[in-house]
Amino acid sequence: MRLRSFTALIFALVMVPLLNGAGSDWQNLAKIRQEDRVQVVDQQLRSYTGKFVSFSEEGIILLTDKEVTIAKADVYRVTVVSRGRGRHVLRGLLIGSGIGLGIGAAASAPSSVKGSRGDVIAAGTILGAGIGSLVGVAKAPQIPIYRVARIRRK
Repeated sequence: MRLRSFTALIFALVMVPLLNGAGSDWQNLAKIRQEDRVQVVDQQLRSYTGKFVSFSEEGIILLTDKEVTIAKADVYRVTVVSRGRGRHVLRGLLIGSGIGLGIGAAASAPSSVKGSRGDVIAAGTILGAGIGSLVGVAKAPQIPIYRVARIRRK
């Protein structure tokens, strides 16, 4: 029973963000603040990352090394990139620590592992914290803003 509940929880945590995708309304770009870091992928799947300057019905303007304008007809996807990586690293650290603590406590049942119970719990907590931090770094948030239903072939 516990395994089913755990599997359902993990499934829900993975699927909910995937279902909340970007819309195909160009006016969603109004949600982007100036100076936000954005990634724009064009129809040839070339990626441009830079600070958002503005958008219009003609296209989107970003500041990379220079100012880049990408025509609306050429845009495949627009995503806001990381608004605070440190917060996500901390969240990963806390979640990983909690999971590691739980696993360490479960693994340190009286007859299951040699060594003191406290050492096993501490090791699980430290290992979980490390893994959680790495996941927090690797999973920098990307907020989808706009996406065309399919790539237009030329």
